[in-house]
Amino acid sequence: MLNAYEINLYDYFKSDKPDAADGVLQCYAPEVTSEVNADREMPAMLILPGGGYTATCDREAEAVALRYLAKGFACFALRYSCSPLRYPVALTEACLAVEYIRENAENLRIDKEKISAVGFSAGGHLCCLLGSVGGNKDIKLPFDIAELQVKATVLCYPVILYDKVYAHFGSFENLCSDDENLKKRLSCEKLITSKSAPMFVFGTADDEAVSPVNALKIAEAAAKNGVPFSVHIYGKGRHGVSTADNLVYCSDDKNYFTPSAAEWIDLSVEWLKELGLTTED
Repeated sequence: MLNAYEINLYDYFKSDKPDAADGVLQCYAPEVTSEVNADREMPAMLILPGGGYTATCDREAEAVALRYLAKGFACFALRYSCSPLRYPVALTEACLAVEYIRENAENLRIDKEKISAVGFSAGGHLCCLLGSVGGNKDIKLPFDIAELQVKATVLCYPVILYDKVYAHFGSFENLCSDDENLKKRLSCEKLITSKSAPMFVFGTADDEAVSPVNALKIAEAAAKNGVPFSVHIYGKGRHGVSTADNLVYCSDDKNYFTPSAAEWIDLSVEWLKELGLTTED
């Protein structure tokens, strides 16, 4: 059976909730029974949908959870707070989500040393921030911040760069308002260090909203800092391909993306297995 429920993270942690905040974690935790290795602990996948920091996209939440559930992951889709709330509210909520998973790992039969995150577009930016949060000085929480850094990140057509050519300006404006210094500081390629989480990156060559240069530059940053990575750029695909299958597209949408784009989930799980972050029966 699938144990599906929602947690308001502010209520759970008895934290003050900012006006207009979201911070709801949608949880999808499979029941472990004696019929399927009763002593098994599952890896966890935290899902960070895109939406330009204006909202969290439905197409990049439950549909993604269903795909990773089928691969043996317990899944958690975070409806993080967006504009008019600014940085670091969403990142703080992502940290709370990781702490919730860690605190409940035993009850949910999760291996708390195998928590990864997947993020899409602006959610990919948030995911990248989470992958380097161990060195972040902006997050104030009563937890060890280093423990809240996920073990790996999957960055899907991510917003990364803040520059004059390749930036998705709307995402940075929604996240930072008119603070130019903050926008420059949160250009993620500048934040990667040798302690950042390994990253799997994918994008499409003809993405009309977020240039694939974002994906290539974050992979380059990983390479320069000795961070394990895997990068895939598919030839065709509009922005927001998500799972690139009939979970998120109508039957006549097949011309919007290269059919092999749907393989990114299988490839990401293969890569996570190489890192020792999948289920071991």
